[in-house]
Amino acid sequence: MREPLIFFTIFGVLLILSGIYLRHADDPRKSPFFAKVHGNFTKAEGRAIAAEMGKWTLIIGIVIVIVCLAGLLVISLKP
Repeated sequence: MREPLIFFTIFGVLLILSGIYLRHADDPRKSPFFAKVHGNFTKAEGRAIAAEMGKWTLIIGIVIVIVCLAGLLVISLKP
């Protein structure tokens, strides 16, 4: 049961890193994590959209890491 939790912890850390990258990218339109949805954006519009996407990606990553680490703690405390 530990292996899936370890995998999802790594996945959560990668989500956190991609969220940080999106929030702090100089020009997120060139990022592989940023997809064009409504056509061409200006740099300012792209940064605003990427900051919002990055915020939610970061929150989801943090939640996944917390839940998985709590699960690993519970598993390790079982006799």
